[in-house]
Amino acid sequence: LLAEPASAVLHGKTKLPIRASLITNWRRGQIKLLIGTRQSALLPAKKLGLIIITQSSSDDYRITDRNPRFDVRLATQLQADQHNARLISCDHFPRVENQINQIFSSPLILSDQISQIDLNDKQEWSGQPMVSASLIEAIQEALQSGQKVLCSYNRKGVAKRLQCANCGHLPKCGTCGNLPIIRLTDLICSICATEMWPPKICPACGSTKLKNQGLGNEKIADGLHQLFPNNTVAILEKGQAVPNSQILVATEYYFSGVHEPFSKKNFGLVAELCFDHHLSGNFRAREQAGRKLFRLIHLARQQRAKCLIQTWSPAEVKLMLDSTAFLKDELNLRTRYHLPPVYDEIHGRVSEKSQRAIILYELRQLPDSEVIQTDIDSYAPPRDYTS
Repeated sequence: LLAEPASAVLHGKTKLPIRASLITNWRRGQIKLLIGTRQSALLPAKKLGLIIITQSSSDDYRITDRNPRFDVRLATQLQADQHNARLISCDHFPRVENQINQIFSSPLILSDQISQIDLNDKQEWSGQPMVSASLIEAIQEALQSGQKVLCSYNRKGVAKRLQCANCGHLPKCGTCGNLPIIRLTDLICSICATEMWPPKICPACGSTKLKNQGLGNEKIADGLHQLFPNNTVAILEKGQAVPNSQILVATEYYFSGVHEPFSKKNFGLVAELCFDHHLSGNFRAREQAGRKLFRLIHLARQQRAKCLIQTWSPAEVKLMLDSTAFLKDELNLRTRYHLPPVYDEIHGRVSEKSQRAIILYELRQLPDSEVIQTDIDSYAPPRDYTS
């Protein structure tokens, strides 16, 4: 399709003269097929018959940090209604909003597609962190058959953080204040790329008890190299070239910037080393974790590889494997704790406590409203409030 003259690709790095020509031809109807990024959802078209949103469950489609602030899914729905076009949303895992809007997706039940490893089982302990006995056996089988191994682990460096055991202080980057990544010999900031030596004493209390907390992919790669000294082990993360190694320890960057869905990579094993990492974060963490789980399963299926999931929460993984049951359970949790999409979410910032009280009072006067807040005890307006 891309070879046809009536098709075009539009993205953020398209040069301005080409961009202007593409938008004009798309509006005139001279371009019949447009493959574009989020901005394409706002472009006027002459006549649309079909709109396809890939990876439709991704939060990247909801733009709130800069103008124009919009949700691509809502914009494409508006375009589909205006043109009487068909709208298709496809992803590895449906959204919780589908249950609210009564958009019924095909149920996904893939319990027979993976092998779970319960990290609570002492028989799985191998002496290497995040490398279970069953994982070692599966890696050996893949390597003996001449295939590669992909280990998904979204933690950079040797450890997650450097922390003082005496006062709990976390040394931060002196340039931007972000927590740096702990590497084998130094520290590096993931935000501003500042490199620094590890401090020998705590900046807060002067203690020398600074210890690494958590586990990074460099530590795991070193352990895999000790277990398989005759095979090559490499780390794939943002800012590094794609290595040609037999065992690959990859971060989220592999799925967002490297993976080609239509190519064969000769993987014999696809493994998630710690699924529980995906369960932490905001209230959408469980939904996002389910999406990443199915993404890994589909990758293994496309590669005809064995899929292995290591977790401390096997019951949670089992529930996610039935998408219909999981979405109903997640919707019940959102309803119980007054979270989106059941309740609207509004973020605001004001400088004075009296102003916050006025805003809360006004919101509570709206029909069918229920305002949840935690930092103000009184909801009554101030005495001088008259308008």
